[in-house]
Amino acid sequence: MKEEYGIESDSVKTDNTGKKIRAIAGYVIGIIIIGGFVYYIAEHRDAFKTVLDISWGHVLGIGIGVFLYWLVSSIQTLVLFREENIRIGFWENLVVLIASIALNYLPMRMGTLLRLRYLKSVHGLRYARYGSLFGIRLVILIFTTGVLGCAGTIAILISGGAFSKELTLIFIALIIISILGYIAPAPKFKNQNSAISRIWNDFSTGFEAIRNKPALAWQVMALTLLQFAALAARLYLSFDAVQFHPSPWILLLLVPLSTLMAFLTFTPGSMGLREGIMGYVTLASGYDFNSGIFAGVVDRVIILVMIFTVGTVCAVYVWIRMHKAVVKKSKIKRVS
Repeated sequence: MKEEYGIESDSVKTDNTGKKIRAIAGYVIGIIIIGGFVYYIAEHRDAFKTVLDISWGHVLGIGIGVFLYWLVSSIQTLVLFREENIRIGFWENLVVLIASIALNYLPMRMGTLLRLRYLKSVHGLRYARYGSLFGIRLVILIFTTGVLGCAGTIAILISGGAFSKELTLIFIALIIISILGYIAPAPKFKNQNSAISRIWNDFSTGFEAIRNKPALAWQVMALTLLQFAALAARLYLSFDAVQFHPSPWILLLLVPLSTLMAFLTFTPGSMGLREGIMGYVTLASGYDFNSGIFAGVVDRVIILVMIFTVGTVCAVYVWIRMHKAVVKKSKIKRVS
């Protein structure tokens, strides 16, 4: 009866309250992580200045690496869109991707929301189908992270570095989850109010798509490896900029984990989390914790410069294009 008169039932109110609590908790966790990251850098600024030896060559190389990473990521999504008969242009897709990355530095993952609305308004892509495409990428990313991570820990051990049992167990778990999910259909949450339930459902849907379209999965995996190569080159230059020269095998651990953090983050742009992961991995591999953090900071600063320049222009373009599409559709509805 309450619903008939537009009054929320107790269950709906409880559900909305739960959403608000989860949202507030997410903001608090994000603020704590970013605040701790900023505090750590401020406390170690003298050590950072001492090791920093960055040149314009480093800046240019890392900047090119960032753009190549975006470019390959764009091609990856373009392949998936083509599979769904979404006729989005090459450069248009790249601009939308860069805009979403830039706006994801704002609260509530505004970039992802803008991208979803743009694809639906301009190209008619339903949110559910986008989740399916996202799921394919997530599954492949988890599997490749596990495989490369295991290979990296073994290679570091053979080359005389430290062996991390914790990291090895994490990588093995990722491989097992991927294999089990491929063999047996993963259950889905009926209630998708939390970020975890939505990500899990995308994960489950991704397995279904991979089983039905193995050729598409191989294409996405190849592009994922190219994406890793671009990030590896960036991190190598970032290490060199802070006079840190670890075993190159450490990149097999850092690169996929850093990429995975972008999907499972509590902070805008994974800020603080990614740098923390880099510090932990370098420490677990027998190197200095600060070196990983400092290299991450160098890479982050150059990303932010590109975000606030190129990203802002792309975001404005996407907003204008989406607004025109919405206005055009509303006029058509009025005429009909």
